[in-house]
Amino acid sequence: MDMLDGETEVRDYGLERLMMLSDGVFAIAMTLLALDLRPQGAWDHTLAGLWDAIRVPFLAFFWSFFAAAIFWAGHRRQFGAYRRSDAAISFFNLMLLGEIILLPAATRILTEMKFSSDGLTLYLGLFGLIGFTNAANWIYTAFFTDYLRAPRPGPAAKCVIALMQITLPVTMTALGVLSNADGLHWLVATMPVPMLIARGLRVGADAIDRRLAR
Repeated sequence: MDMLDGETEVRDYGLERLMMLSDGVFAIAMTLLALDLRPQGAWDHTLAGLWDAIRVPFLAFFWSFFAAAIFWAGHRRQFGAYRRSDAAISFFNLMLLGEIILLPAATRILTEMKFSSDGLTLYLGLFGLIGFTNAANWIYTAFFTDYLRAPRPGPAAKCVIALMQITLPVTMTALGVLSNADGLHWLVATMPVPMLIARGLRVGADAIDRRLAR
C-alpha cells in the first residue's frame, strides 16, 4: 500500500486495465485515421498537384487527430484523478471507447461529403456525444463516489470540469473545421478563446468553492 496525501491507497488493477484498454483504443483509432489519407479524384502524380488532390482528406485527418488528442489528454487527466473504478465507471468508459472507434468512420463521411453542413452535423455530433459520455463518467465519480484522489475539487469546480468536457473539444474542433470554409479562415485564430474562457471559469469556480468552505 502507498500513502498519497494522507490517504492509504490500494492499487486498483481494474482501473489500470481500463486505462490500458483506453490507451490502446485511442492509439488504434488515431492510427486508422491515416488509412483514408489518399488523393481524391484525378491526380497528375506531381508534387505540385498533390495538395489539390489530398487537401480535403488531409484537413479531415488533421482535425480528427487534433480532436482525438484533446479527448485522450482529457481522459488521461480524468482517470489520473481516480483512485479506483467500479462497474459504472467501466460502463461509461466502454461507451466512450465505442464512440472513439467511430471517429475514423465519421472522418471518412466528412471527407466524402466535402465538409458539407450535413457532414459537419454528423461529425461534430459525434464529438458532442463523446463529451457527454466523458462528463457523465466524471459527474458520477465526482458527485456519487469517494473515488477521487486528494486534493478533491469543490462542487463548483466539479461542475465546471463537466461543462469543459462537453464543450471544449467540440468547440475547438468546430472552429478549426469551419475555418476551411471560404471566407472563414480567420476562425482558426479564435481557437485559444474557448481555452481562455474555460480557464477563467475554473478560476472563478475555485474561488467560489474556497468561499463556501469558510
